[in-house]
Amino acid sequence: MIADSALRWALTAVFAVAALLFAGAGRRTPGQRGVGVLHAVASVGMIAMLWPAGMQVSPLLYVLVFTAGALYFAYLALFGFELPHPVYHCTMMAAMALMGLLMAPNAGVPVAAAGSGAQASGHHSAHLGHGAIAVTPPGWFTAVCVALAVGFCAAALWWFYLLVRGPKRPYADLLMALGMSAAFAVMAV
Repeated sequence: MIADSALRWALTAVFAVAALLFAGAGRRTPGQRGVGVLHAVASVGMIAMLWPAGMQVSPLLYVLVFTAGALYFAYLALFGFELPHPVYHCTMMAAMALMGLLMAPNAGVPVAAAGSGAQASGHHSAHLGHGAIAVTPPGWFTAVCVALAVGFCAAALWWFYLLVRGPKRPYADLLMALGMSAAFAVMAV
């Protein structure tokens, strides 16, 4: 969950538009209906993770759904279905599963602080419950979030290049990559 409400609403809008675009793309290309549906589900999952209600969902659900999505894209890539950018799609789903784990209670809280009774719902002091102590996330947590933020920023630049070059217009992929980059960047700080 993101504490800044303006950023939360902006990312909600980005992911909502991406979900609609992915759902529409899935209807237009019948052979790739699953691709659009899985990315639309990922967009909705990201919206849920931005809000307090989404933090009440078990991280296991996020991990199971998006690990299945990553395996589906790996299957499509391995068995020659003509899916453009299969590694990217598989990576996107795997990152969604990882985000479910990273957003789990006490995911980025050092073991000593997690066992001391801190009721954290994330790694940042804005995520801590009443009476909990603020702790600095471990280095691995920040490193993973920064690496994924940079990776999705690079992907957004690639999608932007493809958008400008044409003839296909990957608006949904561009929005999703931008949103994922921003979400991981926020988790890193």
